[in-house]
Amino acid sequence: MGFAERLRKDEIKNPVIRSTIAHLYFESIHPFEDANGRIGRAISEKALSQGFARPVLLSFSETIEANKKHYYEALKNAQRSNDITGWLIYFSNTVLSAQIRAEENVEFILNNQWPRLINYVKNGGYLIDNNSAENAIRPLVISLIESVKAMVT
Repeated sequence: MGFAERLRKDEIKNPVIRSTIAHLYFESIHPFEDANGRIGRAISEKALSQGFARPVLLSFSETIEANKKHYYEALKNAQRSNDITGWLIYFSNTVLSAQIRAEENVEFILNNQWPRLINYVKNGGYLIDNNSAENAIRPLVISLIESVKAMVT
């Protein structure tokens, strides 16, 4: 049974390890000419979500981009050895950093943007006039507010 099948069958129980190994595996086979990084990060987030049985709120892109050199070094070392302990430690810390950053973003929104969003919705979702392009985003804003409310209650 291949890795993808084991991943689908949930043989790797720990969500962080599942995500870490999925990312390494995908980046190691590097199947596409372009966008392997984006797809690898999406696979990692999907593996985390599957492991936690709910969507996760984080961004690997921002966290990895903050120290890309360290990411490529850890990835290269893991790809050149059967011992992936260093990669597991590195990527587990990346997951933690991405989660902390996501929490900071939510806190910022709640502390600084929440009143504005509530006011926007209370005013019928109109900031300028009834034909403005901003009005097209009203359903999205309402959905965002409901999602954030659900996370904090």
